[in-house]
Amino acid sequence: MRHSSFDRRIEQQGFTLVEMMVVLAVVALMTAIALPMIGRGRVEGAPDSIVRDLQSMFFAARIKALAQGHEQRIEFDLDKRSIGGAGRTIHFGEGLQADLLIGQELLAADGSAALLFFADGGSTGAKFTLTDQRNRSSRIVVSWLTGIPMIQDGGDD
Repeated sequence: MRHSSFDRRIEQQGFTLVEMMVVLAVVALMTAIALPMIGRGRVEGAPDSIVRDLQSMFFAARIKALAQGHEQRIEFDLDKRSIGGAGRTIHFGEGLQADLLIGQELLAADGSAALLFFADGGSTGAKFTLTDQRNRSSRIVVSWLTGIPMIQDGGDD
C-alpha cells in the first residue's frame, strides 16, 4: 500500500505525549527556581514599596480633584505612622524613619499635616522620605505647581 505525501503530513502534525511532558517538566523546573528569587527581591514594608503605594494614592487624589472640581486632602499622621486620603490609608512600620517637608500652614497643632490637591491640578507641595534601618531610603516629591507626585532617589538633597 502506498501513502501519499498528504497522508504523511497529517501523521506528522502535532506533538507527542512525551514531548508535552518534557516541556511541562522544564516549565515546572524553571518556575521552581524562579519563585524564591522573585520573593527575595521585594520586602514587605520596604521604603520603596510604601512610596510606590503613596504615589498611587497621590495620583488618585489629584485625578479626583481635577474630575470633581474641588480640593482633595491627604492627611499625614507621623505619630500614628499613617497617611490617609483618596479613600485609603497606608501604614508604615516602626522600623522606618519618616521625614516630611511641607508648608508650615499645613501643620496642625496635634502634629498631623495635610497635602492638598487643587481642582486646577496644582497642590500645596510636599517631600516625604522613608528610611529603613539599613539606611536605604525612598522619597516622593509632589510639585506644588503641577501636583504630580514623582519618586526620587533617596540620596542627599
